Amino acid sequence: MREETKTQEVWTGGEERLKRINTHLEDELTIPGLQRACLADAEALGWTTEDIDFPEQCALLHSEVSEALESYRKREPYLWHDPTSSPPNKPCGIASEYADLAIRLFHYCEKMGIDLAAAIATKRRYNLTRGYRHGGKRI
Repeated sequence: MREETKTQEVWTGGEERLKRINTHLEDELTIPGLQRACLADAEALGWTTEDIDFPEQCALLHSEVSEALESYRKREPYLWHDPTSSPPNKPCGIASEYADLAIRLFHYCEKMGIDLAAAIATKRRYNLTRGYRHGGKRI
């Protein structure tokens, strides 16, 4: 019974969180806003009770990419909803797995104190100095 109560509390908190997201959507669609929001979600759902070391973070990020690939291999639509999930209508497909990848990445960056927006800007500026399809690789 206690586990059911915990689940209900998390679900109720999730509904409140959705209301807050809708209220503060503009801020949360910035990279710093998404970092803060994803860390807050992870904390609310108990995913930060123990530190996750860097190698495990990499493996968990990779697992989301692997799930996206598996969705592609199954020829699933980019985004669909599973009516049999609990709670119902879990988002599935490549788009959902990429969203999971971004959520984990934002969470980890915020936890580590990484300014991802600045890192992206720096890396984009550098990449634009490189030659067209530099390195001669196929993909």
